[in-house]
Amino acid sequence: MFYPSEMNRITIGLHRAYTQDAIRALHETGVMEIINIRDPGSHISLSVNSSLRPEMAEQCIEYKIRIDKILDAFAYAKIGGKNPIIELFIPDPVLKVPVDRVELSGIISDLDAVLERAKEALSLKSRLLEIRDQKDYYARQMDSLTLLLPFNIDLSGLGKSKYLFIAAGVIETEYYPLFVQEMNSSGILDPVILTGKEKKKDLYSVVCAFLSADYHLFENCARKTHFREIELDSYNGTPKEALILLKEKNDLLYSREQELINSLRLIDAECSSSLLILREELLIFKERFDTIGKAGTTREVIFIEGWVPSTETDNLNNRLSEATDEHLIFDSVSPSDSETNIPVKYDNPWYLQPFEYLTTMFARPKYLEIDPTPFIAPIFVLFFGLMLGDAGYGIIITLIGYLIFRGAGRVSTTMHDLSFILVACGLSAIVFGMIQGGWFGDFFPRFLGITPPLIFIDPLKDPIAFFQIALIIGIIHINLGLCLALIQNLKQRAYKMAIFQQGAWFILQPSAAVLLDNFFEWGLFPPQLLPAAYLGAIAGLIMIFWHYGPMGFFRLTGFLGDWLSYVRILALALATAGIAMTVNILTGLVESINPFLIILAVIVFLGGHIFNIIIQSLGGVIHAIRLQYIEFFGKFYVGGGKEFEPFMVKRTFTVAREEYR
Repeated sequence: MFYPSEMNRITIGLHRAYTQDAIRALHETGVMEIINIRDPGSHISLSVNSSLRPEMAEQCIEYKIRIDKILDAFAYAKIGGKNPIIELFIPDPVLKVPVDRVELSGIISDLDAVLERAKEALSLKSRLLEIRDQKDYYARQMDSLTLLLPFNIDLSGLGKSKYLFIAAGVIETEYYPLFVQEMNSSGILDPVILTGKEKKKDLYSVVCAFLSADYHLFENCARKTHFREIELDSYNGTPKEALILLKEKNDLLYSREQELINSLRLIDAECSSSLLILREELLIFKERFDTIGKAGTTREVIFIEGWVPSTETDNLNNRLSEATDEHLIFDSVSPSDSETNIPVKYDNPWYLQPFEYLTTMFARPKYLEIDPTPFIAPIFVLFFGLMLGDAGYGIIITLIGYLIFRGAGRVSTTMHDLSFILVACGLSAIVFGMIQGGWFGDFFPRFLGITPPLIFIDPLKDPIAFFQIALIIGIIHINLGLCLALIQNLKQRAYKMAIFQQGAWFILQPSAAVLLDNFFEWGLFPPQLLPAAYLGAIAGLIMIFWHYGPMGFFRLTGFLGDWLSYVRILALALATAGIAMTVNILTGLVESINPFLIILAVIVFLGGHIFNIIIQSLGGVIHAIRLQYIEFFGKFYVGGGKEFEPFMVKRTFTVAREEYR
């Protein structure tokens, strides 16, 4: 549990006649990460030849591309989508279809039939895109015509004629006076300027007429004043008449668009489900063909190399022996200490597995490195509960987490893990909220005159005691990190690092505690310990500066800074309780003004507490993670391991018939 799973390097040799059966057994067992024979990490690459990927793999890719094009076409017929909030709690169930395919030819045959029925979707999509492009063009034209509505002019006269040029455009309000000035002083002969104000965009719409021979003078004026000419097609009649005509054309396009969408939906309803199922089956076969391409070969034998968790080695051997009628070479060895490319698989019980998400967000542990997940899980939950410190908020968080767990958590692994963490954090907030007396702030004593039971410490009434608790938790957490680093260094026989990087702190800390106790006269330690404390402090400082040199000074200040960082536990607990109390005070003030304002008071109460629970929960998560990643991980954890990616069947829309039964 405290280290990643032990891995074995497996080399499998089998006769070519059993290739398909063995690959299928490997795929369905799903416990082996395949090493490509061409990779530098392969140990048998010099002894065998590289295998060629079967030609059928290319056929699978070709069919996948065709399927994806049709599924993409179906997307143009989708309506909106489910509200993401509703989807979080009430997701659409995925009904898996039982299948028992053993031959690719059956999938290809079914695919050909479905693709033949669905191919019209590509034509419908193409026509739909043309219509939407035309609608977008009409929309731009209508926007331009809207700017010209203040003018009752014949649009056919816009542009250049033999003697006259009529330009229509827009100018920002601040540049309009300059435009008029420039037009009148630019040398243009008797320009005519018509204006209308577009209020929404703070623009002047402008129509101006001048001699065609003066167009070059107009261009200079337009550049100086940021005049933007309106681009229009050729229209007859006024802007209002042209706008009516365009709207009619647009309505006609809309009707044609709806007809195409309905046709697409009919094909989607008929073929989409079958295509998704067949696509998934096709990809399963493609992965098997790709794996054959990663194998090594001799004249009659196929060799496959990979990594398998040691606990699954015997199971894999049995499955492959059964698939090949025991015509199998199965060699398993433990990796050497010098190997660096060993994949990492977590080895935690079910109740810790959701918290692996937090570890992976920072970095996956290296092989043989301590897995911090068993330490992160309880400490993260503890910190969050202390920081939020409100049982009422905790009940809400627990309920939301449970509803997500029962909803999206059933169809998404990520949501399952996050909802589990949310429930754990909510329960922690309930426990520590009871201890800290937080029930929607001071709701019970303020509004009901009831003092909640089980109050151990109230951060608002006794912040110094809470401050001390935060520092005690901090020093324990930091020393846990130092202990883990010491264990790791001793295991790796890095004795010098163990002595100077961890041992020095184990000498310096108790010595400093005794000296501080004597200085402030707290009376926690007998005075007889003073000589030993002075010696320990001097020895610890010498060890730190000997190992780090002048940078040892920053090690000391850094340690102190890390320790004081845990005061954020107090800060967030005070913030949660303080804001909640403020919301309750405001609620009481509003209600006391007039009994008829009770509804407004309820709105203030609900809105304030919803805001507080969101902000403080986010703060609790962020700061609880920060204390883990910086103050804790900084003492022992490196990370950077490679994820274990087994060759396994991934199903979303199908299920193997034997599993279905």
